[in-house]
Amino acid sequence: MTSLATYDLAEPPPANPWDGLPPIYYDASRKEFLRQAEDGTWLRFTEAGIKRELKIAGVAAKAHGEQSVSDLDLCVSWLVRSRHVAYAGPLAGHRAGLTHADDGQRVLVTDSPHIIDPQPGKFPLIYQVLAGLFPREDDIGTMQRDTFCAWLKIGAECVRSGIRQPGQALAVAGPVNSGKTLLATLITWALGGRSARPYRYMSGECSFNAELFQAEAQLIDDEAASRDGRVRAQFAATLKQFTVSESVRCEAKYQTALSLRPLWRVVVTLNDEPEALGVLPPLNEDIHDKLILLRAQRAEMPMPTDTPERRAAFGRALREEMPAFLHYLAASEIPAALASPRFGVRHFHHPELAEALADIAPERRLLALIDAALFAGPAADEWEGTALELERLLTGSPVASIGPEARKLLSWDNACGTYLGRLRRSHPKRFEQKRTNSERIWSIKP
Repeated sequence: MTSLATYDLAEPPPANPWDGLPPIYYDASRKEFLRQAEDGTWLRFTEAGIKRELKIAGVAAKAHGEQSVSDLDLCVSWLVRSRHVAYAGPLAGHRAGLTHADDGQRVLVTDSPHIIDPQPGKFPLIYQVLAGLFPREDDIGTMQRDTFCAWLKIGAECVRSGIRQPGQALAVAGPVNSGKTLLATLITWALGGRSARPYRYMSGECSFNAELFQAEAQLIDDEAASRDGRVRAQFAATLKQFTVSESVRCEAKYQTALSLRPLWRVVVTLNDEPEALGVLPPLNEDIHDKLILLRAQRAEMPMPTDTPERRAAFGRALREEMPAFLHYLAASEIPAALASPRFGVRHFHHPELAEALADIAPERRLLALIDAALFAGPAADEWEGTALELERLLTGSPVASIGPEARKLLSWDNACGTYLGRLRRSHPKRFEQKRTNSERIWSIKP
């Protein structure tokens, strides 16, 4: 092995001064070294650990001759200075290898998504699962299944090609035990086999998101989600980041943040009762085209699943059909009526779910409180005042059905003004606004 003592550390070292060593990089954020093993996986080492590996590989641990520093120390120093990376780990939508963050820092992607190669064939079990969830019994059923297949086709193609395209979040609401979790599993397989749970970050409960960058499928179930209005607002804001943002800030505890470009698809599964739908953000103009909302039906599974052994057999059979299903998706064309230049497929909202979601929207609840407090009588006049004055009127109402509900609804700063703005857009004949030099005055008609 060539001696590292011959190289001047003040000068740029050669590309690889120790021939024969496996690839080794230095993770500057974690202050750890990574070495690629014979099977291609990446192992993490402390400085002491990597020195042991280098000694096994033949790097001299003692200075010899006139050397003041051993080859081993020179080698470690070279790695820190010349083989440092800002991020090391799996990165959603990226194959293993070296790439770069937005600011030009090197990124070591240590693991690739598990790509299932499309192959011609039949997929009767997957077909029966989808036919049961989204039966083509009418135009809505047909639209649901076509939209789902187009959405999954685009996501799977993005993962296979490594070319990122924005993608809506997919929300599937249906009865208990209707197969929603199974559908999320099929989606995860199609997108590379890796999943994460982003809800704590998306709802503002946690500020760190580094683990989410390791998976393409971002799964949310209604058991973990909150119906609180402020949480839903935070969820809506973060949902836009997950669906359309090219670059996302990767935040890990005790590490320097950097901007990366993950390929994510958000999947939300929930029951279809109104109170369960409350985890979703309101379908306002910011979210409307970034969410696909489908209604699932309960149907019998095409194989028995009443024991762990039978469920495992069913899972293996579905997995075996995935190459044929992905081949079908790849070969199919998205109808022109469903195509979208931005997302590839247009958004679709099941009308009954959309209406149920609108009924529980906070601005709809505020409208009900306004009508009850201001316009209960037949001769009620137009009301005029600021959002703050309206908030005080509603929250201070002695009526048991108004005051407590208003205090709960308007629990955060400027909630009343925000909801009035939405009502002005949805009910322009009833809500008007004018500005003075110091405030905004609202006019609300009966």
